[in-house]
Amino acid sequence: EGIVVTAMAPRNKEEEPARTKEKDSAPRYMMVKRAHVMPSKIYDEVDVRPTFPGGEAECMAYVARNMKYPSECLKNGVTGRVFCSFVIDTDGSLCRIEAGEKSYAQAVDGSPAPKEMLRLFVDEAFRVISGIPKWTPGQKDGKAVAVRYVLPFTFRLQ
Repeated sequence: EGIVVTAMAPRNKEEEPARTKEKDSAPRYMMVKRAHVMPSKIYDEVDVRPTFPGGEAECMAYVARNMKYPSECLKNGVTGRVFCSFVIDTDGSLCRIEAGEKSYAQAVDGSPAPKEMLRLFVDEAFRVISGIPKWTPGQKDGKAVAVRYVLPFTFRLQ
């Protein structure tokens, strides 16, 4: 189901997401880490998947500890889900963080929320992902390679 937001953390304004629009699609948001050379080949399928320090359960715990429900979304009763895609490079660092087109924000009655509410969810997911420590990189044919990874973030009111 992904990560359900329950904890608070201070904001880090070191990097800002940039908006991009693709033809016939919803707006997408992407953040590219500064001073980082983008990998030339990114794999979706590898022999050995990248791993977070401590494993998948620790990754989920890290994200849950560092997430904060955007106050404007909380105030307006907005819930949503952000599908974040990022690349784990050959050195284990993260780059090319994107919010997938299937990300959404909705009001309690199920109607679509204003786009700004989705942007707040995306900003929060990007903030948390950009602070994640280095991973053990994935491998293909015995060599470290850049791998795409998708992590869903669920923002739900209780």
